[in-house]
Amino acid sequence: MKFDYNPDLDILTVEEEDYDNYSSSAELASFVIDFDESGDVLGVEIIDASEALPLEKDELENISQVECSVERTDEFLKVSVEIYIDGSKNVVSSNFPADSGLQA
Repeated sequence: MKFDYNPDLDILTVEEEDYDNYSSSAELASFVIDFDESGDVLGVEIIDASEALPLEKDELENISQVECSVERTDEFLKVSVEIYIDGSKNVVSSNFPADSGLQA
């Protein structure tokens, strides 16, 4: 996955290397999730990242790796973000009701 943090806008973007077949987006709190035509996740934007994540802007500017996943069940949606900074791993997970507007 590729990623970019824009400190001026405070947005962390995490995307698949192959970002083809974009179809739709869904906004859940600070997360904007992009889907392809099959409903698979192409990328995640975290708006106001320094507020949504337990990290300061200067830490977010020093990210070395990011992994992101979206898990869907009949009951919930779980967005998980693993952020690596200076060899330390930070994990953030947010759960949303399954009827939050994401397509199955």
